[in-house]
Formats: sequence, C-alpha cells, structure tokens
Amino acid sequence: MFKALEYMFNTFPAAMLEESNWTYMKRIGVMLNKILIKIKYEEIDDSDELITCLRQEAARWACFFGDINCTEKAKNKLEQYLEDPIKHGLLPWWREWTYCRGLMKTMINDVTTRTSVYTIGFETNDKMLI
Repeated sequence: MFKALEYMFNTFPAAMLEESNWTYMKRIGVMLNKILIKIKYEEIDDSDELITCLRQEAARWACFFGDINCTEKAKNKLEQYLEDPIKHGLLPWWREWTYCRGLMKTMINDVTTRTSVYTIGFETNDKMLI
C-alpha cells in the first residue's frame, strides 16, 4: 500500500490528486488512522521489525494526509522531549518525523517550542533544526 502511495504521489501532482479524488484520500487517511490506533504510535520493545516499519510508514503517511491525531502525537512527543530529553528520548528513526510534524502543530501559537528547537539546532550545529 505504501509503495502504491509513493508511486501515485510521485507521478501525479498532489493538487490534482486532492481535487479529483478527495473521497479516496479521505478513505486512505481513515485506514491509516485505524492501523495506528491498533499498533499505536509509541515503540514497544517486544514488537518485531515489520511492525516498527509499518508504524513509521503509517505515521508518515497519516501526517501527509493531514490526520489530526498524527500531528498531535508528534507535538506531544516533541514537547516531552524538549522538557526532558533523557527521560523522553527520541529514537533516531522518529527524530525527523517528531521535529517536522510536531513543529507543524506548534508553529501557530507556541513560540517557546520553536525557540527551544532553534536553540538545540544552533548548539548542536544541526542545520535541519535551524
């Protein structure tokens, strides 16, 4: 399913897909949300590699389709990480998703989170965060 989505969105402009197939896009978003409700957003130590990959791809696409739960989870993870990076560490494969999607939700109102991310990027010389 994810490879089909990648092919579809690389072949056709996103604006064309959204206008002509809004009901299909909404259905895909609902399916991804159901998957993420079942397997959760959080990593579980005893889950296998396939579930981990499925979780990452489903979260990435759910956010792409504008799922509110997805961006809210990313925002919460980002805020927890910024409060206590030791206790709420980010796994490397969730880092980009957490920062990008979490900031999408917080950019509107929360200057503190944005400033904290910028400061971390400046101190670590991480151009992605700056």
